[in-house]
Amino acid sequence: MLNRDSESLLFANVVNPFGLFGVKNSDDACFAWAVVSALYPIECPNSYRTSLYPHYTTVLQLEGVKFPMKQLDIRVFEELNNLSINVYGLEGNSIIGPLHFTSFRKEIHVNLLYLEDGEKTYYSWIRNLSRLVSSQLSKHEKRKYLCDGCLLYFSCQSKLDEHLEQDCNKIRTILPTPDNNILKFLNYNKQMRVPFIIYADFESVLKPISTCSPNPADSYIKTIHQHLAHSFA
Repeated sequence: MLNRDSESLLFANVVNPFGLFGVKNSDDACFAWAVVSALYPIECPNSYRTSLYPHYTTVLQLEGVKFPMKQLDIRVFEELNNLSINVYGLEGNSIIGPLHFTSFRKEIHVNLLYLEDGEKTYYSWIRNLSRLVSSQLSKHEKRKYLCDGCLLYFSCQSKLDEHLEQDCNKIRTILPTPDNNILKFLNYNKQMRVPFIIYADFESVLKPISTCSPNPADSYIKTIHQHLAHSFA
């Protein structure tokens, strides 16, 4: 299981058992330092020191980028530096996400872990995503073919490829088990008081739509039915 203490999780050692890699920085640019550690990996006991890496301002394009990095601004950073980034989070002892999933995977791709510890926030390079999440996926030690979109795993590459082409919804999927099959709401502190609430449930009939056949050589979305509401509760 993952250690909940952010600093011990990130800076335990250079090749920690979680497949993470942390750089200790004293500024707000931990996102940039995490990317630099991925681009210029170092294998030594003190590799968490910023002094061992090129300064991020000398190797990254940062026009218009502000730190600390907001996840909404990561796409701008990707375009400026011609790389792709996925960002995952930690909830309890489980990896969740992706909180940010790149729209187009580039030749240079970086997976990052985002952590919050009180008012402090961290970004850390994930050296090995499979190693990081394998303990929460299965007790089997055989190689897992992991989908970095929804964190499901498969027994072979062909099944993973089929999933990526057809089924992946880029959302972390957790299947119930005999010992954990009840869904509960626990974050009561996040509820909001409102004067009233309405649950609306519409039933509809599907009316077929006749359209021209799209060009099979191009990507397309074909509308085949119109939903017509006929009752509600």
